[in-house]
Amino acid sequence: MSKALKWMDEHFEETLLSVFLLGIVVFMTAHVFFRYVLKSPIVWTEELTRYLFIWFVFTGFSYGIKMSSHLRVNILEIYFPKLELALNVFQDFLTFVFIVYLIPAGIDVLKFFLRTGQTSPGLELPMIFVYGSLFIALIASLLRLIQKWFKLIKSRTFSREGVEK
Repeated sequence: MSKALKWMDEHFEETLLSVFLLGIVVFMTAHVFFRYVLKSPIVWTEELTRYLFIWFVFTGFSYGIKMSSHLRVNILEIYFPKLELALNVFQDFLTFVFIVYLIPAGIDVLKFFLRTGQTSPGLELPMIFVYGSLFIALIASLLRLIQKWFKLIKSRTFSREGVEK
């Protein structure tokens, strides 16, 4: 794997999350400063902050899968530690099925916004860029699950923290 692909594999979501969070902090700080200090609010900063937060949350889906830190029920793993591998694979499979179930709805939403050409009120940004975050997050999550399974098959060891090398 080339250095660029390896870097993207290891840091893609982290970088996006950092950029989105930085944007949220900067634009919300500017919003508060202009509104309360200068008494002259900037209307688009609140909207942009909201959209950055949406992208932040949806990017966190695939990052949670990559890091094996997404929400899961692990009470059985505590009482039956020998079943940990099977339970983790089963939970990841259920996550995979749920994501596949959501993809057609994500496509329908994208089709709707492509058809209507709706834009946001303040920024006049095409809403497909906002709602596209869900579809991209679903695809990225599927890719991370598949990647996780390939690593599992390759290494044959698995823990709650993820696939170990």
